[in-house]
Amino acid sequence: MGRFYIGSSINLSIRLSQYYSKSQLRKSKMIINIVLLKYGHSEFSLDILEYCNKKDITLREQYYFKLLNSKFNILKEAGFPLGFKHSKESRKKMNETKLGEKNYFFGKTHTE
Repeated sequence: MGRFYIGSSINLSIRLSQYYSKSQLRKSKMIINIVLLKYGHSEFSLDILEYCNKKDITLREQYYFKLLNSKFNILKEAGFPLGFKHSKESRKKMNETKLGEKNYFFGKTHTE
């Protein structure tokens, strides 16, 4: 078995469209995005390991984390980004996307 990435999604069509959109892949520095951009989609395959109820997604993802021990998954717990820290540069960029006119609430007023 080669290298692989374990992921989960409540909406598979959205997840797939993100994996096949270069602009979406460029928005994140996740390892899976980087390698898809670097090597191209023809070097990868997608396998759906299991369909499950929405309430069980994290539990089932964690099961596959432990069973398969993927090298592409940095986080060790499904659904919990424990131990992951954004770089200062990443935090700055994320903050800048929420300033001024870029902020969702810019120009809106509170109504009761």
